[in-house]
Amino acid sequence: MSQEQEKSNLKVEGADALMQEALESLESRLSAKDESPEKEEVQDSTEKTPVEKAPEKEPTPTVNEDVHSEEVTALKASLAEAEEAYKKKEKEFKEMYEQFVRLNADFDNFRKRNAREKSELRKYGAETLSRDMLQVFDNFERALGTLGDASDSVREGIEMVFRQFLDIMKNHGIERFDAKGQPFDYNRHEALSTVETDEVDPDTVYEVFQAGYTLHERLLRPARVVVAKAPAKPAQPAEAAQVVDESSSAEEKSAPSQEENEGSVDTNEES
Repeated sequence: MSQEQEKSNLKVEGADALMQEALESLESRLSAKDESPEKEEVQDSTEKTPVEKAPEKEPTPTVNEDVHSEEVTALKASLAEAEEAYKKKEKEFKEMYEQFVRLNADFDNFRKRNAREKSELRKYGAETLSRDMLQVFDNFERALGTLGDASDSVREGIEMVFRQFLDIMKNHGIERFDAKGQPFDYNRHEALSTVETDEVDPDTVYEVFQAGYTLHERLLRPARVVVAKAPAKPAQPAEAAQVVDESSSAEEKSAPSQEENEGSVDTNEES
């Protein structure tokens, strides 16, 4: 085929394609016009259908006012009874709660007191026995002071037993306290006598006759001591002379004169 024939064929094919497209567009327009009246008819039919009204509610029957007032009165009465019962129960609950609090406090105090008594019983249960044993300990201490002629081995053995005795007493809470040179304390010391001295301050323990002991810081036995007091000051010479003059003048005033005695005798004779 020549080139001219090919060009003519292409033109014919292009014209056919254009004609086909035109026909298709025309058919689509016609189909659209045919469908639109049906839609309008459907819309008109929907608009013309009547809307069903909701059924009206039947009016409720009227309640008798007398019956209503009686029910209200009964409800008020039952409410008042319920409130009164509630107040009564609330009062009972408060009383029971207060009683519970008191009982709980009493039990707590009882528990603490019982624990304290048990502790004191463990600490001071042997107080009487310890006080009696102190007498034996005092005699033991006096025996140590009489070992003048004993050998050194015997003295050391007895002193070792004495120290062991002190350690055992200390382990059980019995301790010896020193009183010599301490201010006199009537809670811990027992004064047997007093002595005038200027070696120590007045009201100071000058000498200890019997040592004192404590049991767990409680006084087991007071220390028996001699308390110092200030010595009396000697009278001054001037003061002594003044005292003599005052005494002599008092005697002169009290003794009647000789003339007064004679006058009194004469008056008696005349009478």
